[in-house]
Amino acid sequence: MATTDLERLRAALDTLSSAVDAVTPDALHRPTPCGSWDVGQLLDHVVGVGLVQLAVTAEGGKADWSAAPEPPAAGWATATRERSATLQSAWEAAPDDRFGALGQQLAEISVHTWDLGRALGVDLDFDEGAVEQGLQWARGMLKPEYRGSEADGKSFGPEVPVADGAPAVDRLAAWFGRDPGWTAPPT
Repeated sequence: MATTDLERLRAALDTLSSAVDAVTPDALHRPTPCGSWDVGQLLDHVVGVGLVQLAVTAEGGKADWSAAPEPPAAGWATATRERSATLQSAWEAAPDDRFGALGQQLAEISVHTWDLGRALGVDLDFDEGAVEQGLQWARGMLKPEYRGSEADGKSFGPEVPVADGAPAVDRLAAWFGRDPGWTAPPT
């Protein structure tokens, strides 16, 4: 298990890469636990926008989550590795006082990696420390007023009940309003 913030980030990014490596062209339109997003749209969010904007934040800038996705020239797997390396480098150069923002990034990366894994039907090896750090951040920041249905313009559903002893990634998914038992419909 990773013990430092940078090791946790590296572990979370490695797990994301493993999930993206499992994406095949015929999987791009598969549903995900992310409401109305399919696998392709989730990749746009996580790799096309997310990793780019998380690096901006790590460098001290303000993320623009409404930015258009930056489509990968060499494929999703290559883009994930390149953008993960950029994010990792930005954090390695960041001053220590900026590391409070890392919890948000670990939550974002981990929950969407879980989404991809579930949509693709692959088991992933999550770093418990990275997920716990993301969950701790999420519990402090995801307020009831942000929860509701997509029809009401909310990004997060109500928390899904899960056992206290459930794996950290299942507790994180449940906190973000996903059913930890969700599986993709058969193709």
